[in-house]
Amino acid sequence: NIDPVEPAVLHVGRLISGERRNVIAGDARLEGTMRAFNQETYTIIRNRLINAVQNIPLAFECSAEIAIRDMYPAVCNNADLFEVL
Repeated sequence: NIDPVEPAVLHVGRLISGERRNVIAGDARLEGTMRAFNQETYTIIRNRLINAVQNIPLAFECSAEIAIRDMYPAVCNNADLFEVL
C-alpha cells in the first residue's frame, strides 16, 4: 500500500518467545519501530499494522494485542535548512 519510491520502514528488532528449545511457546512478543518521511505514509503503516494484528489471529484461532507508542513522528526535513547545510 506504500508507493515503492516513498521511504518507509517497519522494523521488528526484538522477538521474545518461549523458555525451552523443545517446547512450542505459549506466547510471543515482538517489538520494533515504524518510520516514514511524511505523516500520511506513517498513518498508512500504522493502520495496516493494527489491521493485521486484529485480523490475522482469526485465521489461527489465537489472540493478539497491540500497543503503539507514537514516539517518532514523521521525519520532515526543512528544505531551506538543507540548502544552507
